[in-house]
Amino acid sequence: MDNNEYKNITDYENPNQYSSKKTIKRYRLALVIISVIAVILIAVFGMHAYEVSKIDPFEQPGSTLAQDYFLASAKTYFEFDPTKLPSSNGSCATVALQTIQEQKLISDINYYKKCDKDVSMVKVCKLESGNYHFEVSMQCENNTSTVAYGEEKPLVDEKDILDKMNAKVNFSYQAEKLNTDKTTVGEKETMWLDEVPYTNYKIVKQTTYYRYRDKNWAYQGDVRFYYPQDKSNSELVTEYYKESPSELYTFKEVSQNFAYKWYIQNDDGPKYYYPSGTTNRDEEITYYLTAPVQGAKRDEETKTYASKYYRVEKMERSDLLPSKPSPNAKRIDDSEVWSAWSEYTRVVPDTKPFKDGTREIETRIKVEIVPLTNLNGEIEWDRLSEEYLSEEELIALLQSRGYNVKTIEDVAALPDVKYNIKQTYREPKEA
Repeated sequence: MDNNEYKNITDYENPNQYSSKKTIKRYRLALVIISVIAVILIAVFGMHAYEVSKIDPFEQPGSTLAQDYFLASAKTYFEFDPTKLPSSNGSCATVALQTIQEQKLISDINYYKKCDKDVSMVKVCKLESGNYHFEVSMQCENNTSTVAYGEEKPLVDEKDILDKMNAKVNFSYQAEKLNTDKTTVGEKETMWLDEVPYTNYKIVKQTTYYRYRDKNWAYQGDVRFYYPQDKSNSELVTEYYKESPSELYTFKEVSQNFAYKWYIQNDDGPKYYYPSGTTNRDEEITYYLTAPVQGAKRDEETKTYASKYYRVEKMERSDLLPSKPSPNAKRIDDSEVWSAWSEYTRVVPDTKPFKDGTREIETRIKVEIVPLTNLNGEIEWDRLSEEYLSEEELIALLQSRGYNVKTIEDVAALPDVKYNIKQTYREPKEA
């Protein structure tokens, strides 16, 4: 066979090339099959991942974001006006989602559109110690807060429930009436409970004040400083901007919720934008998710996404801080120092304001009292019932005896009636 004949033999007809070419063909076919399968898998699982990414974080199984946001907003509501908090031990107050939204104290979150705004509420109760317990109750489509509760138990240690927004507290009351045959009731006085000079007296009103201190550490590594006050914890920053307000602050955290400009307006007077005080909306650069101060009104035309801006400094040893100033900062263990105590105020402080922080809280109670004096030196109280009663039963009992009372607050204000409290609670059953 001459060379021309070899030229007419295909690769597969060439005995020397047949085996390797056959393998190549099979390899190419396998690649085609694998590619097709890969495309199908990517299409299926990619679509699934896309569907998952579309799920609202508030809708994720086990998510408490809806309750967390609602609770934080309700606490702001009471912080703006502490007189709305219950003042008597064993009394409660509520604020509905409708009210929180009307006062623009909660971010624009689609999840809440599915909720009954009148039934969904935060209930705050004043415990026997003077501490407040906040309970979140929500009624929404696909409600993540619907739970089954366990049996009712005596509340021995209040710390067991103070941070549990799903715990339900219940009170029962046993009233006693002052035997006034030989006892006189003095004029009302106001003072701190720990400074009352009398042996015998009746508290007609009490108000709890709080102070706190945080455990601080120094950190090594990147430290973030947020505009405008150079705070190092994003959780304490409420100011947002469309663009960097200063060339020094080049990094940003974009809000996941809409932000607005806010203004103060008295009657039909001019709008003073907060915080600059300008009456020109375009001159105000600061945005907030919720009302920054009591009475602030939201400018609906300024709705937008905005960002918190910060700068970063790498430090060998930062100032003392209550929480981690950046993801890669490392705590210097031997730097632990408690901050100074804050001033006493009526604002209920968060027990855990930072994810990695430690806080101590102290209370002091201011009371209105009436001194009681008996010629024999003994003050006698007579029980009005042997059993502990519900609030409704107690009110009915006192009304039957001629007292004009409608709430526990009214009962507490009576100079000749006092009550003992029995506290119980229920917690959600474990899944």
